[in-house]
Amino acid sequence: MNEGKRFVDKCLTTTVGLQPWPHQIINDTFSLDAFTKLKNSCFKTTLTKTKELHHIFPNQYRDWGIDFYDETVDICTNLLKNMKELCRVYPKNRTYEKLGINAHVSITPPLPYKFLSLIHI
Repeated sequence: MNEGKRFVDKCLTTTVGLQPWPHQIINDTFSLDAFTKLKNSCFKTTLTKTKELHHIFPNQYRDWGIDFYDETVDICTNLLKNMKELCRVYPKNRTYEKLGINAHVSITPPLPYKFLSLIHI
């Protein structure tokens, strides 16, 4: 099974919790092989001491030595292809004329780093 199909299948079959708002907690979204590949790529290059949050986007993976571009594209492509079915999992949803997906690997500083909270209504 490819990673994109696996990811979408996990999203479609995981229970949606309704409190305090509709949400899912999805375990094991990657196969063990894909997870190991991503983990090993990240550990080689992202053990960077930082005081700031960094996002490494797919077009930057090569610069950071992260070998997960094809898997990221496969997952994003499958998410977009299955958007309507994925939205039906939730009790309410809305769609937009233009759709996009944000994928990245994060390097998070150690605590007591404070994340900014943004609420979109």
